[in-house]
Amino acid sequence: MNLRSVVLIAALAAGTLGTATTPSFAQQSLQACSTQQELEQTLGSNGSIVPDGCRTIAIGSLVSGANRLCRIDLSSGDQGILSRLQDAAVPTEYWVRCDELAAAATAR
Repeated sequence: MNLRSVVLIAALAAGTLGTATTPSFAQQSLQACSTQQELEQTLGSNGSIVPDGCRTIAIGSLVSGANRLCRIDLSSGDQGILSRLQDAAVPTEYWVRCDELAAAATAR
């Protein structure tokens, strides 16, 4: 799964997390796929078909000072050996400003 695809999906989710004014952490899970076709297949089947290139990711947000920060957690949560190796080999958590994430998703 490439980071650009995940960022676009995460930006859409960031808009649905609300704008909390307290330091609480809001989080939601969503399906992310490595290709557009895999995501369309998942959406078209209402989640009953989930290709191997898809996984559930967590998007969270919190308010820090004057900024709303979004955390994109790409870890698979799967305890299989391949998932653990992948999670250990590449960063699985990214933090970005939510407003920049939303702007990136709407930029043309």
